[in-house]
Amino acid sequence: MILNPLSIFYRVPDRWQLHPSGYVQISWKCDPTAVRTIIQAGNLDLADLAVTNLVEVNSYFDRVLMIDRELISLIVNNLYQIALKQQLICNNCWFNFIRFMTIKAAVHTWNKVPKSQHSEELFYQLIAPNLTVEKLLHRFNPNYQANLLIGLQAWTYRAVKYNAFTTVRANGNPYFGLSNLGVVSRSSYILVGEALTSNVSTDCIESYKSTCKVFKNYLDRSTVSVNQLESHHWEEIVAEIKLLLSINLTVSELCTRIELVGSLLRAQASPPIDQYDDPDRSIQISHQPSIQLPDINESSQLVGQLFTIVDRFMTNLVPETQKIFALRHHQKLKQNEIAEIIAGDRSHVPWETLSQADIEKLIKKIQPIISRRLGKGYLGLLDHIHTQIAHPDGKQIIKNSLAIDAVRQLLDQYFRQVESLSDT
Repeated sequence: MILNPLSIFYRVPDRWQLHPSGYVQISWKCDPTAVRTIIQAGNLDLADLAVTNLVEVNSYFDRVLMIDRELISLIVNNLYQIALKQQLICNNCWFNFIRFMTIKAAVHTWNKVPKSQHSEELFYQLIAPNLTVEKLLHRFNPNYQANLLIGLQAWTYRAVKYNAFTTVRANGNPYFGLSNLGVVSRSSYILVGEALTSNVSTDCIESYKSTCKVFKNYLDRSTVSVNQLESHHWEEIVAEIKLLLSINLTVSELCTRIELVGSLLRAQASPPIDQYDDPDRSIQISHQPSIQLPDINESSQLVGQLFTIVDRFMTNLVPETQKIFALRHHQKLKQNEIAEIIAGDRSHVPWETLSQADIEKLIKKIQPIISRRLGKGYLGLLDHIHTQIAHPDGKQIIKNSLAIDAVRQLLDQYFRQVESLSDT
């Protein structure tokens, strides 16, 4: 479910369950201390807000931020400054923030691991590493990104993911999370030779080994990590290979050679380890973090494509319509219940001051709007899907009750996955 950006500070995991299918189900609860701190940081009115009720707190912040989006920056900056002054009252928020990002990174990685390699031990290795509030405050540079919240999310995501991968590698999966280039950089000269034997022609083995040795030596000497290599670094490596080995390679040929050696090293590992992380791809985190979709079944490529299309479609909807779909397909509310929430959002006077008759009148007025928004959304999503994925038989799209029902089921699955990914 797409929630307000502040939820990352007060929404904490209550319990989770690993399903045999690989799906991670997480239930959430509200941290009332964190909510009060956020209210104080934003100089907001606590009023009669039930700070232990997650649904009510979410709705409260949704309404407040819809009126003034600038509050996000104000509150986050205030929370950050309070923590820098070591006022422990705020550390609840930052502890929750770190835990949230740890779970997010863990679930993202878990969903990329083949189901044959799923185990409770692996999952708990992914969520066990923790970043302390003190380390977050002392190591993070606020100039990392212009938007403080986005910068903190990106930096923390990388930090906790690195910690998790280090833990897994130390417990028997030495190449976990590495690209093929990273595998070569971390493998010994002896292992490289063993991987090449019987896989590359005998007259090429020494050439490949020597090339990898120059590559590894360059990384050690320059202290540049694989994911930091830029074009001029590659040109320097190519020049060294030409000087030391008298081998003429282009940058592309060198990359292909290192990639091959990395794949052979990976194949030699037991059990085989797939690439779960691309170090050359930067982490993009916004107020609505992009969703990395999990495998739902063994032939999940199409499902992943569908979820990506749904995510793009949902992002383009106006916030109120996004909320309607989330209430319907995530919280499983009925249309009259959704109408009551939307009517409360739209009301210009405090809800509690209205008579029951006035409330019922507003709900009755909003209810047809909810129905139309949902109906129009289902048809729009159906059209959107068919503009991206052609019918397998080349037939024209049919908009009938079966097709609409399939779209509803897809949205149910989509919101379940969004929750499991902590977008949660």
